[in-house]
Amino acid sequence: TLILLGRLLEAAARRRAGAGIDRLLQLAPQQATLVQDGQTRTVASTSLKPGDTVLVAPGDRFPADGAVIEGHSDIDRAAVTGEATPVTCRPGDRVEAGTTNLTHTLRVRVLCPAAESFIARIAALVEEAQSRRAPIQNLADKVAAWFVPAVLTLAAGTFSYWFTATGQPSTALVNAVSVLVIACPCALGLATPAAILVASGSAAGAGILFRGGDIVEAAGRVDLVAFDKTGTLTLGQPEVTHLVPVDCSEEELLATASRAEAGSRHPIGRAILAAAAKRGIQPELSAGIETIAGVGVQLPTRKGTIRAGRSILHPPGAEKVQLPEQVTRVDVSIGSRYLGAIGLADQIRPEAAAVTAALQESGYHLVMLTGDHDGSASSVAARLGIRQVRSELTPEAKAAWIRDQQNQGHTVLMVGDGINDAVALTQADVGCALSGGTDIALENSDLVLTHPHLDGLPTALRLGRKTLAVIRQNLAWAFCYNLLALPLAATGQLLPVMAAAAMALSSVCVLANSLRLGGGIRIKEGNTGERRYA
Repeated sequence: TLILLGRLLEAAARRRAGAGIDRLLQLAPQQATLVQDGQTRTVASTSLKPGDTVLVAPGDRFPADGAVIEGHSDIDRAAVTGEATPVTCRPGDRVEAGTTNLTHTLRVRVLCPAAESFIARIAALVEEAQSRRAPIQNLADKVAAWFVPAVLTLAAGTFSYWFTATGQPSTALVNAVSVLVIACPCALGLATPAAILVASGSAAGAGILFRGGDIVEAAGRVDLVAFDKTGTLTLGQPEVTHLVPVDCSEEELLATASRAEAGSRHPIGRAILAAAAKRGIQPELSAGIETIAGVGVQLPTRKGTIRAGRSILHPPGAEKVQLPEQVTRVDVSIGSRYLGAIGLADQIRPEAAAVTAALQESGYHLVMLTGDHDGSASSVAARLGIRQVRSELTPEAKAAWIRDQQNQGHTVLMVGDGINDAVALTQADVGCALSGGTDIALENSDLVLTHPHLDGLPTALRLGRKTLAVIRQNLAWAFCYNLLALPLAATGQLLPVMAAAAMALSSVCVLANSLRLGGGIRIKEGNTGERRYA
C-alpha cells in the first residue's frame, strides 16, 4: 500500500510538472496569419514550415521563431529575455515565438517549425533538468538499512546469552522482547517528518509554500541566492523618475508628452500617461498620432508638431539636458520649441534593499542573473548591495551558471518570476517564485511566496535552517536514546513494560522538539515594520 501511495504521489508530481511545460508551449499563439500567393489565411501555428511568411499585427504574439522581412516595430521580449524595455525590430532582425509585437504590423519569415522554436527548446531544457534532479537521501532511511538487522541480531544474541546463562527460556524471551521494544524506531521515524510537517504548516500560514519536505531540507542547506532582476528585484514596469523641463513647467512638459502618447500600448507611453494622471492631467485621444518605430511618436497640432522620443526628433537644445545613463530618456518638443526631457526607469521593489541586506547579514552570497543590459543591471545591483552581476544572459546561460556553481559545491536558490527563468528555477536546488509571476515560473518552482513581495524569502531560508537543526537534534536524540537503552535491555535491567514506556517517551520528546517550529513566524517588511503569523 505504501509503495502504491508513493507511486501515486510521484505520478501527481509529474503531471504538475508537465502542466508547467504545457503552459510554456502554449505561450505561442495557436493560430497564425499565413501569406501565400499574395493572399492571407489563418492556419495553425504548428503547421508553419521554414520559409513560410506570416503577418503579425500590433498586440499579437509571434507564432514561430523567424526573421523580419518587412516593417519596423517595437516588440516586448520580457517574457523570454527579461528585458524590461521593448526593443526595436527592423528587417533582418530575429524574433522569438511568444514575444509580443507592440506598434506596427510586421511581415516575418519563419525560420524553424514550432517544435524547434525557442520556447520549445526552453520546455525541453526544463524537462531535462527535472529528470536529472536527484532525490534527497534521508539520513534516517540510511540508518534504518543497518539498524533493523542489527537490532534483530542483538535480540537473537540476547536470547541465546540468557538462555545459556540461566537455562530459563522465559527470562531469555523477556529480555529479547525488551530489546525489540526499546529499539522500535518510532523516534527515528518521526525525527524528520514531524519537523517537516510542523515547519511546512507554519510556513503556509505565513504565505510561504514549500512543495515537499525535501525542499524544506534543501532550503536549510542553501548558501548562494541568485536573483533575476526584472519583475523580481524590480517591479517590472517603467516609471517616470526624472522631469527636466526647459523654459516650461513640469506640468506642461508632462501634458505635452501625454498628448502624443494618448492611447499608447507601449510601456513607456503608459508610464508617461500614468505620471500625468497622478498630476490630474488627462489628455484626449487625438487623431493623427504617428509612431516612428525605435524613435518615438509625433502628433500634428495647431501650435506645431508634438514630438516625444529620441533626441534626433527634436530641435537643438536636447544636448543640454543631462540624465543618468541607467534611465530611458524621452525628449519632448512642440514645433521648434524644445520643452525638456523625461527619464524613466524600472523601479526597485520597496522591500528589496531590506531583503538583500538581511540575506547578506545571515551569510548568504548574493548574485544577480539577468537578461537585461549591463548598465541597468549594475545600477540596480549597486543600489541593493549585490556585488556579483551576470547580465545579458539567455535562459540557457542562467541554468549553465547555476550548474557550474553546484559543481563547485554550492547549494543554490534561484528567485525568478518570468518564463525566461523557468530553466534556471528548475536547475537550482531550490527554485523560488513570487505570486503574481508567470504561471510557468510558479509551476517550475519549489518554493512559492504567495504574497507579491520578497519579504518572506529571508524567513523561508531561516525556517529551513532551523528545521534542519531540529531534524539533526531529533536524530541525535533518537540515536543516543537507543545507544543508552539497548545495553540496559540486553542486560536484563529493563522489563518490556518499562521499555515500552521509554520508547513512547522518546517519541514524545521528538514531537515536542518539532513543535517548537510551530511558533509564530515573523516576517520583517522593508517599510512597514513586522508581520507575525500564529
